[in-house]
Amino acid sequence: MARERLIRLRKDLEDHIRGVLKTLGIRMTGMGQSRQRQAFRDQLAIAGEIDPVLRAIADGFSAAHDTLCQTADDLDKAVQRRAKAHPLARRLMTISGIGPVKALSFIALVDDPARFSRTSDVGAFIGLTPKRHQSGEVD
Repeated sequence: MARERLIRLRKDLEDHIRGVLKTLGIRMTGMGQSRQRQAFRDQLAIAGEIDPVLRAIADGFSAAHDTLCQTADDLDKAVQRRAKAHPLARRLMTISGIGPVKALSFIALVDDPARFSRTSDVGAFIGLTPKRHQSGEVD
């Protein structure tokens, strides 16, 4: 939950910065992966060289963006360490598409697997098994 919120805050800040600069006629290029976050701050610094007021704004935004990125990275590393230390999480991560966050979330949600008599009960418990709605013509 905290990780999701940090990422949402970072994205909101990036979108806000883009919007503010766009009104001033400055267009920033897009970015996809986390390794391009520094490139975003570099573009922001270049935009700040145009005007002293814009420079103050860019410095503040850049510091906030750097803090959010660093905090999210630290949290990701902590989650990865935790998942690597947990034998069941390591096993779950061998499944394609399951990373440390999903593995640990699943372990926390299921908690005690002995309380489920069948494996299909786990799917129903977490909402993966759809309910059947049947009436006359609709199945």
